[in-house]
Amino acid sequence: MDLYRIQNDLIADRAPEAWFNPKIAGPFFHYRWTFGTGAGGGFSHVIGEHHSHATLREDPSLTMGWGLDVDSLDDRRDRHFEWAEKFVNTNVRPFWVDFFWNNALVDRVELASVDGGHGIIPMPSWGKTVTHYEMAVAHLIYGLDGARDASPAGYVDELGFTVVPDDNRHGAGSPRSHTD
Repeated sequence: MDLYRIQNDLIADRAPEAWFNPKIAGPFFHYRWTFGTGAGGGFSHVIGEHHSHATLREDPSLTMGWGLDVDSLDDRRDRHFEWAEKFVNTNVRPFWVDFFWNNALVDRVELASVDGGHGIIPMPSWGKTVTHYEMAVAHLIYGLDGARDASPAGYVDELGFTVVPDDNRHGAGSPRSHTD
């Protein structure tokens, strides 16, 4: 299995129905943690985890987790995005979507909950660009998470973001031409 096939064929080209999303309580065992030493000696703490998980039905070797906050609570209060000012609720909560192949991390996409939690979009890069692949992942999470006000494409259009091919992922998720 090569990484492009995982990214393009098994992630970007799959609808939410292709994934099994167990709605169960309990840990998913993909944690964010911190460690160090202090006055009391060494410490290690879990400081977050993904709130949701799904497995690709056709190939259970591919799983994903999403919802782990990118920022700590303190950092989140200090982040400001000019493009979010058009929303009544300007809070933006960046979170990760992690993809695992046989439980090894093979890809990560940063998405954001916007408009008071009503929408999901890819976090834009410089010049307010997002990639086709990131959009495919945003639509996947939008479909798996349930009803929201507008699709990621609606929010991206409203915000005036430009959608470009993902050169780092060799164009994974880009619309196919008629000659393919």
